Amino acid sequence: MCGAGFIKSNTGVVRELRLLKHQLYKNTTGNFGPLVHDNSGQITRCYSAADPDVKCYTKILFNYVGGLVGTNDGTISYCSTSGDVRASATENYSLYYMGGIVGDFEITSTTTGSLTIKNSFNAGTLTSSGSPYSITFGGIISTANYNTVKLSNCYNAASLNVANTSKGGAIVSNVDFNGTLENCYYLEGGISDAHATKLSIGDAISKDAYSGFDFDNIWTLDNSFIYPQLTS
Repeated sequence: MCGAGFIKSNTGVVRELRLLKHQLYKNTTGNFGPLVHDNSGQITRCYSAADPDVKCYTKILFNYVGGLVGTNDGTISYCSTSGDVRASATENYSLYYMGGIVGDFEITSTTTGSLTIKNSFNAGTLTSSGSPYSITFGGIISTANYNTVKLSNCYNAASLNVANTSKGGAIVSNVDFNGTLENCYYLEGGISDAHATKLSIGDAISKDAYSGFDFDNIWTLDNSFIYPQLTS
């Protein structure tokens, strides 16, 4: 399947949707996610194995691309991604914000309370190419530059093959960081993250390494995947 994301804008509740392996292409600019382009509601228990591939051929500045959601002004919980997020640009005026789950948070005039991602993980790679002016990226989300942004009980197990690593992090970028991270983890050997906990491969397959994770009700470790998965 090729085409746009499943939902353009969500202001309600999206739950228990699974996007299986397929290619998604967008030759333009703006917000882009395989499940939802712009979320200001709730997304829960959703999964995407889609491969979003965004190409920008214009001099428009801002491009937001995530493995599940383009921009988030709401709550995302119990979600995971395993697709490969790709972004490329031919114009050096293009700015990309890339995230394994969400491209970026978006504060609007109607934003109330916290903007949250919790109990979620990314297992898909991020890759950039071409000559964009700037790329800001994170294994879960690109930035957390507002004090209302909160990430909790999340991990990133994917590689980040993105140019300009000074503007990236294994979970979230350090650029203008002003959010809150609780119990967030990433694997050693790649890009680091000052706001999260690094795990060795050996530690990452043990429940004991994930302080704060609820392995009785939310998370599980079984033979289907080497790292923690969400219960159904």
